[in-house]
Amino acid sequence: NPSQGKAVDGLCIDGSSSGGFGGIDSYQVAWCQEGAATTSESLWIASSTDAGWHWSSAQMIGTYTAGTDDVDNPSILSAASQVVIAWEDNRNGNDQVYTVFSNDHGASFSGDFNHAGATGAEPKLSGDDQVVALVWREVSGIDHLIIDTSVNGGQTWNGSQELSGGLLSGDADGFSVATDSSWHNILVAGLVDQGVGNEIWLGGTRLGQIRAIGDLTAGSQSFFKVDDDPAPEEGGGVRSAER
Repeated sequence: NPSQGKAVDGLCIDGSSSGGFGGIDSYQVAWCQEGAATTSESLWIASSTDAGWHWSSAQMIGTYTAGTDDVDNPSILSAASQVVIAWEDNRNGNDQVYTVFSNDHGASFSGDFNHAGATGAEPKLSGDDQVVALVWREVSGIDHLIIDTSVNGGQTWNGSQELSGGLLSGDADGFSVATDSSWHNILVAGLVDQGVGNEIWLGGTRLGQIRAIGDLTAGSQSFFKVDDDPAPEEGGGVRSAER
């Protein structure tokens, strides 16, 4: 019982395997736990690296003021050794969205990163070991869906933007986010009131996967190998380069 007998809500769990057969089966469970004041909750996590047979001691996540600030709506993503946790809390007066990341299966976490600016609620994570998507509602009278993305396990983020690019002016309510791990596509479904009541709107994006191949010294020689890799997409093979 990692919650130590305390009242809990907002439970979420995720897991992943790395290293193939004989590798690490990693699971993380996160929850909001009531403090002495039932109006303020804090965020906790416990981890397992042996497929759930044994669990770590619970650790509190975030640098808000426990017992004063209120945490809600946690979301967790586990991929290989990477773990990202998102939540909302009111440390600055209004609810805003924060994330932390781990590169060691949830044993330790980074400091908080604030995504939401003025307001944000109901963050949801999706992704894999190459892309991470974070979607939330911007709470501003007429709510809009906002997305931020990362290609390094939540260590850095590409910057938040309105999901519809400003094309939807209605109030957004419920939404879901998913990832197609074959092609690393991010897919979002949302309920948006565009004047005729809530309608279902669907959209998606594929993040660029260009990454630095290393430090190059001016004047030095670099050698590349280029191959045609067959891919089941229209247009035939995909050209790839290897340094």
